[in-house]
Amino acid sequence: MPVPAQIAILMALKSRLFEPVTLDRMTQAQRAVQEAAAGMPVDLATRLVSADKLREEDQVAIIELARKAIVPFLPHAEASKTAPTEAP
Repeated sequence: MPVPAQIAILMALKSRLFEPVTLDRMTQAQRAVQEAAAGMPVDLATRLVSADKLREEDQVAIIELARKAIVPFLPHAEASKTAPTEAP
């Protein structure tokens, strides 16, 4: 798994974004975050593998990317279109 995808999943876990996802949809939600990470801006992906520490705005961007990817897998996602958010 590429580094940006690993970091996106770990940050989503740390931010508790996967908690409302039911177990039967977890693999799909994880895959969606991996796919979203593959489409992150090149400059951000480059910093993920080259920077000693992520900037706060990078962390926010990665968590938002993951949050958007997870929304379809949340219970009642069609009705609410919301996901939990938490600062890095």
